[in-house]
Amino acid sequence: MIKKTLTYQDYNGNTVTNDHYFNLNKVEILKLEATYPGGYAHYLEEIGKTNNPLQIIETLEDIVRKSYGKKSEDGIRFIKSKEITDTFLESNAYVALIEDFLTNPEQAAGFMSGIITQ
Repeated sequence: MIKKTLTYQDYNGNTVTNDHYFNLNKVEILKLEATYPGGYAHYLEEIGKTNNPLQIIETLEDIVRKSYGKKSEDGIRFIKSKEITDTFLESNAYVALIEDFLTNPEQAAGFMSGIITQ
């Protein structure tokens, strides 16, 4: 699991800082690896070589959608749902995350690597 602390302005103009969690379990990682010839890590390497901004953004968005969730209070479950994901994607926290990735490629690379090697 990856925890990202994000600071952003909400839609009321308030500065907000909070933690967000991203996780792919082993089955999700295996599915992802099987989806791409040569595996997902190879796919990411190829995307990085192209320097195609749209493809990079779409790949980041895809992995964020697949991995975003909330820990259960007892820590036993990592809860993902369309509603939880949509709430995040509709917030400026999501914008702050993507902006951080685009301005700090090493952050994006570390995030992607961390997600698929858990």
